[in-house]
Amino acid sequence: DEVIRLIKTSKTVLQAKERLMKKFKLSEEQAQAILDMRLQRLTGLAREKIAQEHKELLNTIAYLKGVLADDRLVYEIIKKELRDLKKQFGDERKTEIAPDSSDLEIEDLIADEDVVISITHSGYIKRLPVDTYRRQKEVVEVSWEWISKRTILWNTSLSVPPTIIFFSSPTGARSIGLRSTSCPPAAGPLRARPSSISCPSVQRKK
Repeated sequence: DEVIRLIKTSKTVLQAKERLMKKFKLSEEQAQAILDMRLQRLTGLAREKIAQEHKELLNTIAYLKGVLADDRLVYEIIKKELRDLKKQFGDERKTEIAPDSSDLEIEDLIADEDVVISITHSGYIKRLPVDTYRRQKEVVEVSWEWISKRTILWNTSLSVPPTIIFFSSPTGARSIGLRSTSCPPAAGPLRARPSSISCPSVQRKK
């Protein structure tokens, strides 16, 4: 009744809010909530319901504060919620977890590309992508023909990752296989690596 009287005797909404805050020590939000309230909510039954809601809110606040102050309760709540989720969504696994039975080799992880394999008179070997090989032939500062005649013993184009077969003589008395991926990549026409490092059995016969 005092709230209604105070509101009715106020000249403006702002004045009513200020008088409520001062009279009942309310916050601005609480005073505004009272001003927004319909008069029907001020009947005896509505007031009883509001009081019950207020009591429940106070109990909830006290419970949550107790949970936040006790780690054990926090973990218990987490475990309970996880159990509830498992019960609700805990169907059987759709996929099987098993060791990988496939035998992968390094070549399986290398993208296919066309390359040029070169072996020099000095026993060096290198691998270059075909596009890089052609580009270097066009822009290299020294004569490619001069390089080829004096350094390159053997050139071939192939796709990665086949195996190159070396024969010891025209009769093929002895042969040795070398994976093309074992040939070291080179950044320039004169940069290579001794073939004995890539494949110790591959030696140039003088």
